[in-house]
Amino acid sequence: MDEDWTPGDGRTVADDDHVTPGAIDTAFDLLSVERRRHALYCLRGRDGSVSVSDLADAVIDRGSTSPADPERHRERVVISLGQVHLPKLADADVVDYDRADSSVSYVGDPVVDRFLTRAAELER
Repeated sequence: MDEDWTPGDGRTVADDDHVTPGAIDTAFDLLSVERRRHALYCLRGRDGSVSVSDLADAVIDRGSTSPADPERHRERVVISLGQVHLPKLADADVVDYDRADSSVSYVGDPVVDRFLTRAAELER
């Protein structure tokens, strides 16, 4: 079997569509947080880059709660995206995140995409 992954990288899919355990672990880790999933749903549906501020608005729109202080909630979402979630997704090469201009774009990953699609179906 020819595989297009390097042992130890744990992220890619083999030619026969076998998913490595490391790739599954990475996908589950990335998708384990609702805010990160919602950010990926929003990014996956866009062409090109988006500002972190606009992404935060889209993530908030997907949410099911109405916070008591919407402006403070928005500020917390912007901060958590910029300091926690987008760097984690960028480290996994799922998004391109430019901290300097606060923009992000979706790159994708075949394994993450597979689980993200299923999660979106379940979260409708």
